[in-house]
Amino acid sequence: MARAVARLVNSGVQVTVTTHSDTFLQQLNNLIQMHNHPNKENMMQENGYSPEDLINPEFAKAYEFTSSNHETLVASAPLTTNGFAVATLNDVLIDLSSETLRLQD
Repeated sequence: MARAVARLVNSGVQVTVTTHSDTFLQQLNNLIQMHNHPNKENMMQENGYSPEDLINPEFAKAYEFTSSNHETLVASAPLTTNGFAVATLNDVLIDLSSETLRLQD
């Protein structure tokens, strides 16, 4: 799905996507990060990507929606060298990973 979004963007289509999926966001972030990676060619080859699969961060924006006092707040998600930082999704992923590791110990 992330590759399809990237290819649409790279063909000039303006795309709007909503998600609750931390995994999907991470895949988009990987495609953004790989775009400017110093070892891009090798990374693309190792992971089976072509240039049209990568996302130029200049053409991407992300927004985080949070609930507070019965209101929905919308804030621009910061773009880092690793992609978009979306605390609400990242926190859930970290909590779930920690739980999984505790269960496996």
